Order: sequence, then C-alpha cells, then structure tokens
Amino acid sequence: MQQNKFWFFCERELHDIARELQMALNLPRYERDYEDTWEWCESDSEEQDETGPYFNISREHNWEQGLNECPIILIIQNMNLPIDEIGSIISREFRVQVYYGQVSYERDGSYTYIVSKEWNR
Repeated sequence: MQQNKFWFFCERELHDIARELQMALNLPRYERDYEDTWEWCESDSEEQDETGPYFNISREHNWEQGLNECPIILIIQNMNLPIDEIGSIISREFRVQVYYGQVSYERDGSYTYIVSKEWNR
C-alpha cells in the first residue's frame, strides 16, 4: 500500500480540518484521539480493510490547542482521486499552500521535508 503524504499549515483546530476534509474528499468515518504531544484523526478501524480508503491526519499539540507553527500531516491510501486533485482540493478548501512528498518528525523535534509537488492557494 503506497502512502501518499501531504502537509500544510493552518490555524484551525485539527478536528474541524478533518471534518471538512472528510466531506471534500469523501473520506471514510474516523476516530479522533490524542496523547501528550500529538493529536490525530484516523479512519475507523472497524470499516478499514486492506483495499479500502484510509487516512490519518495529525499535528503536534500542547494539551490546550494545536501548535499552528507545526505542519498538519495527512496520509492517504487507496483513494480513487489523483494526487493532483487531492492537493488542489486541500489548497482551495483551506486557502493554504499544500505540499506532497516525504515529511518526517526527527528525534530532536525538527521536521525533514522532501517536496515532490506543491499547490498554491
């Protein structure tokens, strides 16, 4: 299963973003959860199989709110939409610059980005 990773920066709460993405991209039902430094919304595991659509959207937080200076990372698998269409929809929906490629969180708290594509707002 290929993981398609998008990321963008947005000053809205993660659960609001997930709800709007669910409608805009026709994503499956999801569950919201969090721990001490991360919050995320992920496809409901009861509906998930290996061939069905899957998504996970996450961002760091500080218990009170999302950390807006940190990227919102969206992982999508098995979607019937082309990558360019997904990136355009996200950019248009939230009026943000959207990136596609590889993003990883490093042990020192920094991020490493490898941008393959981007969409302007």
